[in-house]
Amino acid sequence: MEYITTHQENIIQALAKYKFLTVRQIVKLGISTEQYVRVNLRLLREKKIINRQTQGIQSRLGKSEDIHFLTIKGAKIASESLDTELETIHYPKSTATLFQHDYFHRVATINTKISFYQWAEKQGYEVDFFHTYFDMVGSVKSKDEKLRAKT
Repeated sequence: MEYITTHQENIIQALAKYKFLTVRQIVKLGISTEQYVRVNLRLLREKKIINRQTQGIQSRLGKSEDIHFLTIKGAKIASESLDTELETIHYPKSTATLFQHDYFHRVATINTKISFYQWAEKQGYEVDFFHTYFDMVGSVKSKDEKLRAKT
């Protein structure tokens, strides 16, 4: 088994909850400082626990932040860490076309989800679920239950 620090475990658990996160979003969650988050993300990528997708340069806006997500190995670690079934862990099953056309919308959706969870926690509420348009059910290969958004 691989050694994972507390900060790395917190990043893994946050990715299991939110599915995709930028460095700024991880910092907003209070996990650590930007510099320390970047170091831990690199170490987690080296261990093949997470991966990222780079968007590159957006005209007028400069370089977009990379989006980080769990690999299947990371999802299994998160499942064990959170003592839950693998099916409850949010991770992309396919990474072929993650953010072709909706990078900014996904980042904004995740920012909204983070803000909602933080607000609910401050108010003493418990959130049962928060589905987004990129949370899917079914399978591409299944004839009975086609892949579709939960929403």
